[in-house]
Amino acid sequence: MKLAGRLVNAIGQPVSGAVVDLVTRSRRPGAPDVYRKSFRTGADGTFRGRTGARASRRLRLAWRSHVNDSHYSASDDLTLHARAAATLRASTRRPRLGGRLRLRGRLRRPARGVTVILQGRRIGGGRYTTFADTTTGRGGRFRVAYRFRDPASRGRAFRFRAKLRAGRHYPFATGYSRRVTVRVR
Repeated sequence: MKLAGRLVNAIGQPVSGAVVDLVTRSRRPGAPDVYRKSFRTGADGTFRGRTGARASRRLRLAWRSHVNDSHYSASDDLTLHARAAATLRASTRRPRLGGRLRLRGRLRRPARGVTVILQGRRIGGGRYTTFADTTTGRGGRFRVAYRFRDPASRGRAFRFRAKLRAGRHYPFATGYSRRVTVRVR
């Protein structure tokens, strides 16, 4: 993720050669502040840099007016909302009518106990419909089974996805897996 900003004094003049610290805090309860890196301002008071967007967190850009100050003179906060992501695979791309289709996946940032909502829809049809939910186990893995029972499903294509629900101890915004398409035989 790219960061850019401009540091000015109380009367709007640029502060050149200043050090701006990047301090982050995870969205998990009780998470500590973590110093990440510093940026130096240019002659016009601007600074640029990059940071990873691996989880949702608060980003604080802070400046000490003097080198030995124990507290920051000025700071500003940003909130980074990183979406949860996962893989999703189907046991077959051509399930039989009445047969079992197994869907399995894994969180890109593994965690145990994350709510996963499985949704599907007929291609060319309306909205996604929830048909199952589960929680992740060891290694951030999940799996569910689905059975096509309606004879009208034969010959039609369906698309599935996993909706990953944000949780108190999983510092990500709600996200989705890639979609998987199957055609019923």
